[in-house]
Amino acid sequence: MNAARIRLVFLRPARRAPRVLVAAVAATLSTSALANTYTVSTTADSGTGSLRQAILDANAQQSTGGTQCAGHTITFAIPGSGPHTIRPLSPLPKINIPIAFEGYSQPGSSENTAMTGSNAVIAIELDGSLAGPTDAFVVGAGIPGSGLCSGNTSTFRGLVINRFAGAAISMGEETCPVGQACLSGGVLIQGNYIGTDVTGTQALGNGVALARPALVFGTSSRVNIVGDQIVANGGPMDPRPQSRNVIAGNGADAIRIFSTSADPNTGLSQGHVVRNNYIGLDATGAAALPNAGRGVTVDANSSNVQIVDNLISANTGDGVAVLDSPFPGTSLVGNGIGIGIAGQPFGNGGHGVLVANLATGVTVGARFLYAPTAAAIANNAGAGVFVDGFAIVDAGNLSSAHNGGLALDLAPAGVNTNDDGDPDTGPNELLNRPTIIAAAPDVGSTTGHIDGLLEAVPNSTYEIRFFLDDTCDAGGSGGGQTPMPTTFVNVTTDALGHGSFVKITPFLPAGRYITAVARGFSTTAPVPALITSEFSNCRLIGDDLIFANGFD
Repeated sequence: MNAARIRLVFLRPARRAPRVLVAAVAATLSTSALANTYTVSTTADSGTGSLRQAILDANAQQSTGGTQCAGHTITFAIPGSGPHTIRPLSPLPKINIPIAFEGYSQPGSSENTAMTGSNAVIAIELDGSLAGPTDAFVVGAGIPGSGLCSGNTSTFRGLVINRFAGAAISMGEETCPVGQACLSGGVLIQGNYIGTDVTGTQALGNGVALARPALVFGTSSRVNIVGDQIVANGGPMDPRPQSRNVIAGNGADAIRIFSTSADPNTGLSQGHVVRNNYIGLDATGAAALPNAGRGVTVDANSSNVQIVDNLISANTGDGVAVLDSPFPGTSLVGNGIGIGIAGQPFGNGGHGVLVANLATGVTVGARFLYAPTAAAIANNAGAGVFVDGFAIVDAGNLSSAHNGGLALDLAPAGVNTNDDGDPDTGPNELLNRPTIIAAAPDVGSTTGHIDGLLEAVPNSTYEIRFFLDDTCDAGGSGGGQTPMPTTFVNVTTDALGHGSFVKITPFLPAGRYITAVARGFSTTAPVPALITSEFSNCRLIGDDLIFANGFD
């Protein structure tokens, strides 16, 4: 491992200059104008005023070289008190033109205004129980070189989508098997209940909630969004709680993002944002409504996927899995994985986070905003974060504790044994973990000290990051319940790979435990990437009989 100065890793996606994503008008215009509005006025399967007819009418505006590729809008004005249930009797038409589906336009509906939980009233329900083996919405990707419109800048807001055999929303030109959904670029999915009833509290699942295959146009994808804060095609962030989706009760993974192409110039699935959703919990964020699979899967050939500030809990598989992509930039930051809105235990049935195979440049870390005293990744049946294969992960700001396995586990399962010179290959290059020798308040002072050792690659520089915990994992290794983000120290190993460190800290609370991880730069990743060791042994603060004042 080359000597290098450890750099900071940004834990939130960069804000970009606002651009217009979809222009939608609120009144019906003539067909020669830039955009039309079509109103759904009946729950009937077909005919005038039906959802099916509205999609057909919008698709009819698709033209070569014309102006009709501007976004159209479908609004709802169904008479009577809601909620109103639309039960298609066959697959709905593919969406071949940008359409904004505005469920909140239905009288009697209202957007969520609660920062936690949801007080949304959604008055439009799509029930797929009579539609056959199909997805609810299939968004077309256009025909390369034809000049024809595509639907892949469409918007879905204020809808309940349940009981479809396939996906709630399927995007892309490729044919996907029933139960697998396909996602292409630029679609906004905001303020919906996907897989639940109209209250967001009962499971009425779809086959899969969301997913993504290869790009169709032979170029890198635009940003796709699922969530509360929005970055869309370089557009503005949207922090409004009314955009939050509840994705729960579905029959497989809640969200799946992938590409079938390994060529970063023609088929890389990149730039997607999954932010501030409830995935596996009901609309309150305080009750389990599991998806029968993983919460989020980021699969082959995906890059720069941002999974931020979500609750991903109670799912039967892993909370999040990042698999098989050598392209860097995927970040999992600020999520609650295995907890409820107030830190309640709702563990996932697998690992909290699984990063495996050739996944490279993945960042996992930061606390969940609404439960700041709880470990962000907790209560999961497996490890908090499990790294397998030749995956490369930076977890230096991880908040993980009280899982069935280790807080951070580099395969094979269990605590790895440190070795001289640290010559390993494998997940995170099996970087050796630090050893904490002492942690104690300094007598007559407001400071404390943490002393330790690191055996690693000779003549290399690492950063040691420290954590507080209430308990130790089985076997005496540490967890990372509370990161100490301003408490770190760099250590450079000598020609034999030996290094030692002393960190002077602010007050150390007696009775808690200190743990640490080592971070350094990968020597094998195709791009610069940070790796993180397993957690050190945990040392009880004040249990320092030999080195009461450090290595003196």
